[in-house]
Amino acid sequence: MSDSYSRPEVRVSDKRIRHDEGEQPEVVAEILPDETPEGEEAAHNYLEDLQRLQAEFDNYRRRMMHQQTQVTERASARLIERLLPVLDNFERALAHEEGDSGMELVYRDLLAALQSEGLEVIASEGERFDPYLHEAVESHEDESVTEPTVTKVYRTGYRLKGNVLRPAMVVVARPVESSPE
Repeated sequence: MSDSYSRPEVRVSDKRIRHDEGEQPEVVAEILPDETPEGEEAAHNYLEDLQRLQAEFDNYRRRMMHQQTQVTERASARLIERLLPVLDNFERALAHEEGDSGMELVYRDLLAALQSEGLEVIASEGERFDPYLHEAVESHEDESVTEPTVTKVYRTGYRLKGNVLRPAMVVVARPVESSPE
């Protein structure tokens, strides 16, 4: 298939190598007109290849951004998880302290900083027992409840961006079971 347009010969040389004046550089690669695909079909093939390459690059970029976000979130979760015992110690100290103190201010500031990073306190006392959110360490029967209900919290539970970071350690009151007669 001959085309009225003929492509010029293309020579590629390595310009990193210094050559003396008048000396011809060594030709690294040559693309000759008879070796190149020609015509509209070739242009269409090149366009398809370019579009496919562009799509692959976009997918790669999205995947890398997603992985980078996940790594950052995991690192943040590990740091927050390591700070939970500090929050527990603040809560214990505040439970035994009388009146307002600087310790309460520090506790509130620390909690606010962690909440700005996505930490949420799991509401527990008086709530329906949920094994995904609560860790029951004690239970007892209670005539005043109709479903398992949290009556006391030993350790506060936390979520990070919707995922349970640590379940609350609780006491559960369960309804009285009727004995078969």
